[in-house]
Amino acid sequence: MKTILGVTSRSLIFLSLVSACSTSDDDIWYPPTDPGGKADAVSTIRGSDIPSAFVDASKPYLLSRRIDRLNDVGALDAVEARLALRIDGIIANMPSDGRLHLAELVRMEDPSIHDSLFPDELAALPRLWKKVEAPSTNDLVVGPDIAFGVVDTGTPPGPAVPPPSLDIASLVAELGTAASRLQNLFNSDHNATTVTLADLGNAVANPGAFTTAEIVAFGKLQALFREQAVAQADATLAVSPPPGPFARDATLGPVTLHMAGTTSYEEDREAFSSTLQLRLTGKQIHTTTATLPADSKVIVIEKATSIETVFGVGDVPDLQGGAHVFEVWRAGQRVFATNATLPDETRTATVDLADKLDYTLVAGLTPLVRNLVTTTVGSSTLVTHHTFDKTVIAPAGMVNDFVLTRTATPKVSIPVGRYAFPQGNVTLLVFPNNVLWVVKNGQTARLLPIGNSSTNPTRFSNSGLGVSFDASSSMLSGNSPSFSAIVTASMRDI
Repeated sequence: MKTILGVTSRSLIFLSLVSACSTSDDDIWYPPTDPGGKADAVSTIRGSDIPSAFVDASKPYLLSRRIDRLNDVGALDAVEARLALRIDGIIANMPSDGRLHLAELVRMEDPSIHDSLFPDELAALPRLWKKVEAPSTNDLVVGPDIAFGVVDTGTPPGPAVPPPSLDIASLVAELGTAASRLQNLFNSDHNATTVTLADLGNAVANPGAFTTAEIVAFGKLQALFREQAVAQADATLAVSPPPGPFARDATLGPVTLHMAGTTSYEEDREAFSSTLQLRLTGKQIHTTTATLPADSKVIVIEKATSIETVFGVGDVPDLQGGAHVFEVWRAGQRVFATNATLPDETRTATVDLADKLDYTLVAGLTPLVRNLVTTTVGSSTLVTHHTFDKTVIAPAGMVNDFVLTRTATPKVSIPVGRYAFPQGNVTLLVFPNNVLWVVKNGQTARLLPIGNSSTNPTRFSNSGLGVSFDASSSMLSGNSPSFSAIVTASMRDI
């Protein structure tokens, strides 16, 4: 016994009923693209390949479609609706699944089944074939927005570049006298009024002509070169598209789709008694509304899943982007049909940017403005809300400075640069804007501000790597292995 309509198990009663049918298994027709008879995805077949007297050989046909959706748009009159349910429900076409399948329609022309129909049902059968015709044209609907996303365009700090020399006259007396004496032996730039790192290196390598105090002074001068060194770094985040509204209209036959939405980049900081919660989020929302002729409705069939959706004037349901069959029905007649590639009609997309807190957001080539919107004092929280915009926007209401300071990123006093601490397997990367990253055991992670027991934040931390930095003392600490160090500008890599 062959599987009927792709069903692999039956009750004994159903098997006996099918066996009693005069149509043999070898006579059952299935579409060659759907040998089980009931597909999950939308595909079509040429009319010339369908053994029915009611098909148009020049047209394609959908393998199946939902009966209730045809009823929703008024595509079936009373007789057609009754016949469609009968076709889906007779024993030869079981199990019933609420759909009209080509294999089921073909089977209705078997004399043993066809003769069971009433005259009005016989007249309606050719009309049902018209309902399963597939469109042969193709259309593309382009969405209203460019790709939504962000790219970290920051540049990590490289080695700090010391000044070429120091003016001896600008040094304190102790250091100036030692530097002047140094010029008698080592003067790499041939200028007795300046001292260079090369001069100091030669003196430390050849200390015999100098006193212990002068060697100590040379070490202080080397540290001074490091302190005045300059490292380049950049903490920027490229965002696309820029914040603000967007819209686009598209037309499919008699339908106009108005797609509109907004893109926003928002920051929220929430201080509790001893914790600080930080959020930076990119968000894009867009919805679609439809304009249709009076008394019209649309059926959209998603080809990948065969999901069918009906809508009319107003909000378009949440349709997934991709290939669809798009039909417009009016007064029971299909007035337009096409194969349409559609964008997402409703979308909410978010990007978590918490590790880019305090970065400069750039849209195109223009930095966005970080605008304070509100400060809020709750029963146990202090909250600030910021948005990133193209222009300066005044806060909504009074600004509470206490809330601002309690949620602010601590000020980092050490300069931009790369600070290596082999004893802790840690390298601290200091960016502009009080942005700190850390590299430990080959892993790179952000140090973010944390709460500070009902006082203003002073610390940064990454619990995953077990590293913290206190901006008030410039103390860098870590565990596994345990270490701590006061970080100074003279510790930078050069």
